[in-house]
Amino acid sequence: MNDSHETTAVHRNLWQESGIPPLDYCTIERASKLLNCEIDDIWHWKDRLHIDFYVYADFLDFIEADATIHFKKDADFITDLLLMYPEEVRFTFPFLITSASNEVYIPASESGAYELFYAHKPLTVEDRDNKNVFEQIGKNSFIVRKSIACGLLRVRGSTKRHYHSQECGEPYVRLEATFDCDLYKFKMQSSQIHLSSLSDKNIYITKADLEYLHDAKVNGSFDAAKSKKRYEMAVEQELIPEIKNSNHNAERHAENREKLFKSAIYLLSKYPDECRGKKKEISPEKWRDCIVAHKDEIPPLAITNEDVILRHLRAAANGKG
Repeated sequence: MNDSHETTAVHRNLWQESGIPPLDYCTIERASKLLNCEIDDIWHWKDRLHIDFYVYADFLDFIEADATIHFKKDADFITDLLLMYPEEVRFTFPFLITSASNEVYIPASESGAYELFYAHKPLTVEDRDNKNVFEQIGKNSFIVRKSIACGLLRVRGSTKRHYHSQECGEPYVRLEATFDCDLYKFKMQSSQIHLSSLSDKNIYITKADLEYLHDAKVNGSFDAAKSKKRYEMAVEQELIPEIKNSNHNAERHAENREKLFKSAIYLLSKYPDECRGKKKEISPEKWRDCIVAHKDEIPPLAITNEDVILRHLRAAANGKG
């Protein structure tokens, strides 16, 4: 009698299929090649809340973020250090102790040293001497205001695909990062900022989300439990606050327009001939060109797209600004 053999399909993981060692992160352009899909598909999965998008910031981008640190258990040996000897802690995150004299040791796995992001201490004048850098807001909780966020940061907020960076309008998002271990939880989030060049070449996806998409490809569907959990988290942490902040966004847009108009009026008074046409009337196009040409003479503008600037100047010239 012949033995019956059950054939079991063995699927290789993403990295075995691609023939390269695992990547901690990559651009969505690279991800589309690894997954053999279109970039449009990746944007769709982001819109459906299956994955997150990230951007990479360096120190010169100067992304200010408020950071919170909550210790889950008694950690007097660390909290005393943060309050009394903040200069011994090199960064807001990770916790890298520079002196052994305090006999404080945090394992690398709990320091955050292996993470893909980090945060510098604030650079404001009053904080340069390290006093009051770590502000205690509870028995085991601290806040660090205006840390400089660097590395791979999650994009929180609505994003729209732009095929060319010059097409970008005024998308306001927050950038954030979290770290959670047995000792403490760290989270930082920027205020709403304007990303003027968010495009496929500088949007990143993490290894975990890449593998999640690959598993869905192999299985023919997304994991129902994980999808539900991610959706609920997005609704609680992103969609609802975004609705609540809609009025705040409108106020921010109005504030940015006001700053633009103040700078525009200043340059109009300083360079009137550059802002007027042949008949000496104000030309919105020439006015816009004057602003671009002399941008170093005015405070940085949140509105940087030249077409958007022109639209606001036309409205102002027509008495509708």
